[in-house]
Parts: sequence; C-alpha cells; structure tokens
Amino acid sequence: MRETVTGNLVYLARNREGEVIALASTLEELLAQLRELPIERPEEEYVVPKTLSDPSVQHFLKKVLTVERGELAPGFSWDGFVDPLGCGFDVTDYGVEGLLAAKEWVEKHYPSLNVPAALANIAFAVAKLVTPAVRQKNPTFSDLVVWNYGRGGEGKSTLFVHAVLPLLSCNLNEEKVIVFMRGAVETSAQMAFLISVNRMPLILDEQTLKALERNADIIISAVVGLGTFKIHAPRYGLQREVRFRNLRGLIVATNVEYQRWLSRVKASASDIAFTRRVLQIAWENAAVSEKAFKDLPKVKPVLGAVQKVWLKYREELARTGDLIELAVLLFQRLSEEYNADLSAYVNAVRTVAESWEELKRTAKATDADILRERAYEIARQELGTTNLTAARVLESLLANPHAYGLSLSKPKKNVREEVEKVESIAQELTARVETKNLSELLSVLAAKGQVFVVFKASSRLVPGVPKEFLGAPKSVYCFNGVKAHGYAIPLSKLVELFLTLPEENLVDFSPASLEAGSGSAESEKGEKEAK
Repeated sequence: MRETVTGNLVYLARNREGEVIALASTLEELLAQLRELPIERPEEEYVVPKTLSDPSVQHFLKKVLTVERGELAPGFSWDGFVDPLGCGFDVTDYGVEGLLAAKEWVEKHYPSLNVPAALANIAFAVAKLVTPAVRQKNPTFSDLVVWNYGRGGEGKSTLFVHAVLPLLSCNLNEEKVIVFMRGAVETSAQMAFLISVNRMPLILDEQTLKALERNADIIISAVVGLGTFKIHAPRYGLQREVRFRNLRGLIVATNVEYQRWLSRVKASASDIAFTRRVLQIAWENAAVSEKAFKDLPKVKPVLGAVQKVWLKYREELARTGDLIELAVLLFQRLSEEYNADLSAYVNAVRTVAESWEELKRTAKATDADILRERAYEIARQELGTTNLTAARVLESLLANPHAYGLSLSKPKKNVREEVEKVESIAQELTARVETKNLSELLSVLAAKGQVFVVFKASSRLVPGVPKEFLGAPKSVYCFNGVKAHGYAIPLSKLVELFLTLPEENLVDFSPASLEAGSGSAESEKGEKEAK
C-alpha cells in the first residue's frame, strides 16, 4: 500500500474480514510476521516461503500482490486526530486533568533540579502530537529532536512510562503503533518501520552510541518538513535505495553525552547541522524518589483536549517557528481553554530552552563548520534527500559547482604537485563502494588540471566578505565573466575538509598564481577597482 500521508510504500496483509494482520516496511519482514501468527482456524493456515530468491516464489508474489493507496498513519492531521488502524486511541475530552496529575506527581517525587527537565519533556511530547500536521503546513518548522542525557536512575524512563504514554493514550505493548521503544534500534530497516506509517511521537529510550551514530541521518530527517531519507536495501531483493519519509516527532533518552555523539557523527562525515536541530536536556545525577512507584499518577489522555485546541487555533499554531515556540503557545491555549494553571509547563520549556541557547552561543562555529553545514543544506535541495554522507555532498558540489557558488580552476604553478595529490586521494577512495563515484570525479578533475577550488564571497557557501575564509586570503576572481571577491584553496584540502575534518586553518595560499579564466585571480589593482 502507498500510504497517502507519508507517501511510504508499506507491505501489509489482511484477513478475510479485511483487518490488517501484519504490517512492515519490507516484504521479508511481512512474511516473517505471517510465519509467527497463531493459527486459529486450520483452513486459514498461512504457507509462507523461507526465502524470496526462488523464482517460483517471486512469480507467485507478483500475482497476489496488489498496490493500493490509503491512510494508515495514526495521529493528528490538519482536520484532527485519525486512527486508520483501529488502535483504540482515547480521544475523549478529559480536559487537562492528566497534565495536572502528571505535574503534581513530578513536583512531588522528582528532585527539584530535574523537575524542569521532566515537565519540559511532557510538554514537548504533547506538542509533538501536532508537529506532523504543522510540518506539512509549514515546511520550515523545526521539530527539534529532544535529547535527554543522564547517567541513569534520574527517572527518565519512569516519566515516559507512567506519565507521557498515558497522556498520549498509548499502550506500552501496542505493536501496531510503537510510541515508546526501550533498547537500541539496531538496524536501519527497523528504524524505517518505526517511522514509515506513523504520526505519533516516537520515544527512543536507552539508546547506545552505536545505534545513535548509525541512525544519525534518520534522526535529522525528523526535524524539518517531510523528512526524506534512503536505505540501501539489496537484502530486500532490490539493488537500489529505498526511500522513506518521516513525519514523527522524536525524543531520545540516553546515557550518551550529546557532544560525544556529535563528535562521532562528524567523524563519520555526517551533517553538523544537528547542533542547532537537537535540543539537549541534561538531567542532574539525582534519583527519583522510591515513593514515586507506590504513588503513580492517575493520568487521563490529553488527545481530546489537544484536538479541541488544535482545531480552534491550528492556523496560529502552524505559524510557529520551532518546537519550543509551539509548546509554549499550545500550553497557553490549553490553559485558557480549560481555565487551568499550566504555567509550570511553560516555565519548564523556557528554562531548558534558555540552557540550550546558552550552549549554542558558547559553541563557536569555524569556517569549516559553516562550509559543511551550508553544503549539506544545498545538497539536500539539489539531491532531494536528507540521507547524506560527506562523499555524496562533496560529489554534488564538484559535479555542479555553480549551484554552490564556486568554480574549479587550474593553477599556473605547481600543477603537477597538486594533481598528484588529487590522484592519490582518488586512488584511495576507489577501494570503497560509497566513494567510488567521487573517486572517478576527482580523477577527471585531476586529468583536466582543475585542482583548485574558488569560493565566491557572499554566496550560498560563504557568509559575507571576510578577509579570510578557510585560511585563504580574499582576492578578486572572475565568476562566469563577472568579477567578485573570492577565496581559493587546493582541491585536495577541500576533500580532506569533508572526509577527515581537519582544523579550520587548512592552508595559507595566495590565489595570485591561479590561471586566468573562470575563478582566476586578478591583480591587486583589480581588487582595488572592485572595491
């Protein structure tokens, strides 16, 4: 079935009554589910093959498989809450009783230092109910990934299980709609299933560093617009990538420090834009009270109340810029609609947001950071996917330089030396499948002698007109026949910047030795005239 909301292709099986009995993102997983189904009536026993490689099996499947369109994704649409799979979500309007009960329980049993973190998580989880609808209406909305870091024992899992899930009317053991997943997501196929037919928030608890690193691109797809990513899937009988779209708001709980994960993600050549798209909430290493488990809150679902406020204020809510702004406005409207004091939630959201803003201010971006982040953003637009590696971004940049605001040039001096460096890098990259195309492109550029890259000032990659960029001094170059300020660095250094992430000051190179033409350096007199 082609899911109408996400656009994802989903495999499903129905019984004679038309009920969905198995649902998966791949055919292999669907067949595995069918093999495990209990046989209630002998005449309906499912004969499921062990492999898809048998030609007779493939011929049979082509005959019985049909493609249809329909809505499977439960959650909030523009017109309210929908439950196509019949999971039994409770949309009764209980007002904000559940939110008040959860707040009282948190304030009573959590250490005071962790109360803002706990209440903010509740607020963000409730706000993430409507972020899929907001993202469809407002493509620039930033549905920040909420990253909860703590050493353990702070009560993060306890909060999700006993406060958040009841508020979302979710059953911990519900298999059709997995909202809370404890333990690492081990495979990209598993992650693809989690996000492919769902609009409810996804809470990933107790995530390991390896799992978080492996799913970095999928995590970032949960932030802006209709997040798209691809998974290479030869084991599904396909020799190509399979595209998935992601609308789920994401909350992560882990004992992995955000900066540690970010450094690993950068080292493996993923996008550094996570810095501004992941809201880190650091929990103090203080345990939740033991009495909390004997005094569990009686939390009623909040879906009905959110639906009422959403339908009344959706135009206003959809105009918010990010998750923080949305959560504050949503809770203010809930407070007004039900004449209840929810200011503790609003204050908690603002508290963790202020800490996050301070963290962002202290993290100074280098020229290299700016270049990589902007290059990834342009590549997303050019390639139409969020599933990017440094090699793919660099390949796109070099294959279509004008789209990025740069040019490739042949230097007048030391050509052989730079060509040999590029050829050496190309040879190294040939051995890896994921960099083979980049290797071939570098070899072509080396053969042409185009082994210097000139960045145009005030372009899509370079903010403003700094005196230096990436250690290269400002000079005047010719871009498509028009003189403009720019900065030149060796191509070999650009490759190293993306694939090995060296420091910002990569090279101190004077562009005066570049060959005239596209990206050529003009004289000092020319520079003064340009000014």
